[in-house]
Amino acid sequence: MPASLSNPLLAIVVTLSLAALLPAAEERSGLALFAFDQPLTFAYGSWEGRARVADGALLLDAVGVSPRGGAGTNIHLDLSGHGEDSPALRVVCGGHGTAQVLKLLVIDTTQRSATWTFALPAAAGSAVLVPVDGATFTRPNEIGKTGPPDLAQLMQWQLIGDWSGDGALDLRVTAVQRLAADDAQRAARAEVTGRQAQERARASAERQAAAQRYGRRGPTSPVLQRVYAAAPDVLALEIVAGRITPCTLVAYQPLASDTRTPGQGQAPPHLMRGGSDVGLLLGPPGREDALMSVEGFSGDPLLLAECDDPANYRVTSSDDPGFASAVAPTTVWRKSKAEDWQQPAQPGIVVCHRVYLQLPRALQPGRTYDIAVGAVNTDRAAIRLEFATATAWTESIHVDQLGFRADDPLKRAFLSVWLGAGGAQAFPAQLAFHLVDAVNGARIWDGVVGPAWPADRPETMATTRNFNGTDVAVLDFSACTAPGRYRLEVEGVGCSYPFAIGPAPWATAFQVQMKGFYNQRSGVELGPPYTTFRRPICLKPGVAGCMPVTQSRYSILDAQGGLAAGDTGVAVPEAWGGYHDAGDWNPRRITHMTTTTFWQLELFQLFPAYFGALALTIPDDAPGPDLLKECQFELDCFRRLQLPDGGCRFGIETDGDPELGEVSWKQRLPIYVYAPDALSCWTYAAVAARAAQVLAPFAAAKAAVYRDGALQAMAWAEARLAALRADGTWARHGELATIRLRAAVCLYALTRDERWNAPFIAGSALAGDDAPVSAGDQAVRDAAFAYARLPAGQGDAPVRARARRILIADAESALRYQRGNAFGLTADDPGRPQFIGFYSTAHGAVCLLRAHALTGDARYLAGALAASLFPLGANPSNLVYTSGLGSACVKPLNLDAMATGQAPPIGLTPYGNIDLQRWGTGADSGWITWPITWFVGPRTQPECVAWPVAEAYWDVRGWPSYSEFCIDQTMGPNAYVWGYLAARP
Repeated sequence: MPASLSNPLLAIVVTLSLAALLPAAEERSGLALFAFDQPLTFAYGSWEGRARVADGALLLDAVGVSPRGGAGTNIHLDLSGHGEDSPALRVVCGGHGTAQVLKLLVIDTTQRSATWTFALPAAAGSAVLVPVDGATFTRPNEIGKTGPPDLAQLMQWQLIGDWSGDGALDLRVTAVQRLAADDAQRAARAEVTGRQAQERARASAERQAAAQRYGRRGPTSPVLQRVYAAAPDVLALEIVAGRITPCTLVAYQPLASDTRTPGQGQAPPHLMRGGSDVGLLLGPPGREDALMSVEGFSGDPLLLAECDDPANYRVTSSDDPGFASAVAPTTVWRKSKAEDWQQPAQPGIVVCHRVYLQLPRALQPGRTYDIAVGAVNTDRAAIRLEFATATAWTESIHVDQLGFRADDPLKRAFLSVWLGAGGAQAFPAQLAFHLVDAVNGARIWDGVVGPAWPADRPETMATTRNFNGTDVAVLDFSACTAPGRYRLEVEGVGCSYPFAIGPAPWATAFQVQMKGFYNQRSGVELGPPYTTFRRPICLKPGVAGCMPVTQSRYSILDAQGGLAAGDTGVAVPEAWGGYHDAGDWNPRRITHMTTTTFWQLELFQLFPAYFGALALTIPDDAPGPDLLKECQFELDCFRRLQLPDGGCRFGIETDGDPELGEVSWKQRLPIYVYAPDALSCWTYAAVAARAAQVLAPFAAAKAAVYRDGALQAMAWAEARLAALRADGTWARHGELATIRLRAAVCLYALTRDERWNAPFIAGSALAGDDAPVSAGDQAVRDAAFAYARLPAGQGDAPVRARARRILIADAESALRYQRGNAFGLTADDPGRPQFIGFYSTAHGAVCLLRAHALTGDARYLAGALAASLFPLGANPSNLVYTSGLGSACVKPLNLDAMATGQAPPIGLTPYGNIDLQRWGTGADSGWITWPITWFVGPRTQPECVAWPVAEAYWDVRGWPSYSEFCIDQTMGPNAYVWGYLAARP
């Protein structure tokens, strides 16, 4: 993608709401602006490699050309003097396209742009399309962020799809023309002019009414929280509008006048008292005994028109002559993002506004500035900036807020800021930066900011484009090894959050992440001294308020049926324990152990002395060191679910997910246990075999229980292998082969019995070539690493060597991926979608650390460190994506915490950012976008889809696709990576 596709493109890929389309007559003709007589200069999205010019037309009808794409050519075009004419497209539609809109973008030599929108005909045939609303060259449908282009200096055109989905486009564009207006277009323009006048009048009346209602400063006014320099000549104000009062959960004391309003579906009923909805009644249906109030909301909205008006701001200084007289900003930009949402499902939205004031000259370090906000309705009329850059925080410096070990081969931070409506910010070249003492600001190490990854340079991830919306530069201080607590200072800008260089940062990160697993324990009471989070015993059969658990005939491998349909009614009292899966507590599945318990046992194998001595502050409820105690808590849930014949059951689950407002110890849905199946047996065999091997030196009897259970589970599954192949289950579940392989390798490592070796290796990935496991098959990687680490003399030496080469190829692929983006994110699967833990976890570092364990190559260690930076705060939101870590961390969804008015437990890692341009459109996107439609969308500016993906995180508890988590998808990978980084010698 060329350099000109930076900020303008961000504003045009969003589908616009369309007014009436003017009729386009085939017989109308116009002057051709440019002919399709040369190849395209560039194409992107689905058009790359597929859109082409042939026979005097742009062909957009090839297989794979979808609305998600664009293409263009560099030109030299002068349209001055034709401002009242319109562009027109001559097209031939094939009739199978799904796009509703095509857009024409032109860019001038100074990167200013304009866009015209054309509604595509639904029927097949040829047509001449004119812009929506009769738009002219001087009045386009959309103007770029830096203003309209100079029509005399046009240097590029682009045609762009509406990015509405992955359907076909089925279109040929035979000409782009200049068309004089006809009566219909003139009428459309007049209608638009009238609508615009009415809209201005309506907006003016609304502005006056809002100013009259909210213009007085008081206790409910938006809070002017802080001021800082976003760039040397850009001041930023952080303003938060709205406050949420937490829920309360109390015993329900009925009154004679109480009435109930049933909730939707299985949701708890609402209690109506005195004509008001006072909350939800919790407990088993018909036996509700607790009342949860809904969250309260208060606070005035920010007056946006006043906020965006440069006339309201004045900057003065008593010691900077350039601001001795009041100085107004030349431009004001803003980005507004919801950062909390009244729960459950209430209208109150807390919004954080960042307002950027472009100043006519740079601020001077060491000087003091007073910023008056005029008619902006914040709680105070002015705010002061003491611009000592060693202590004045700025959002523009992004650093790992935990820090680094002194011997970490990579220590890095980033410099960037996206200005919302103002787009990209470029910083001066060769800025000096310093490592400064976090307390007194003394400089102890000096460096120079590295070259920036520019906003218009594409990044190669699941798709290829720039995901930052601004320049991103690196601050490298890897050579600094002096222990201490520091901030990073960039001269003329400010400083970062504090962080440490010393022995403990990675240990702290690991211990907090592991505390998250403890806080997810099911079936036990939580509270001091082990955690500050309080929760009664939950989901344990026989405990008051807990639903019974019954056996289902349904297996996870069954092609038809379901848990409820297969219910036998037979109680399963041993079905308790394990980890709450997510922000609620459903389900508890055996497969969750593969990146949690299984990988934690691997850490113990790699570093037994370190983890043998590490305290996690958890109950003494199992034998062995603390890490093994935590592993046993999860594993023992599934040990209890193993049947006497060896069959293992997949897990414990309700028929549907809990509703917002419920709590785990009073949940209302029936609970079932799956029937046994081979997948669960092979999964249990792998984890139990590894546990038996690791636990043996500490508790031989318990290790023997796991050993016997692993062998029984393996035998149960192997006895059914022929049937699985015969009835199509094996083919239907392609993952079974590698899950079986992992179990066999783990049993072989435990028993040294050759029956688990050769028959399983033959035909597996370990017997293939040395390519990386590009499909992201975790079980293959697990098996390869276990086999590669077999002691000398055990197993097949060539297979061990091949497993090692596979893992190293995996790591090299991850390093290549890392070099393709500005923030050093990595993935072990190049096609991994940018959601569900992509940005919030160090998932891609696992393969790098396994390669490091095998080779000792510092490149892999440095790559794993780089992959950990973004999740730990070195990101544009300056948020640590694990609760309880750093100076600013996320608020994950946790229903038990929300209902009781507690802060979320520490150690929880949400799903994080989503590429909304890729995953926020189309028929299947509703699970992501419903909060945009109903809650946060109207409060977000620029609109949600226009935010750069690297900053597109909404820290809103009620938005599950962002704020929820699964222990295996987010917490498991982080624990492995941070545990390894802490424990390595």
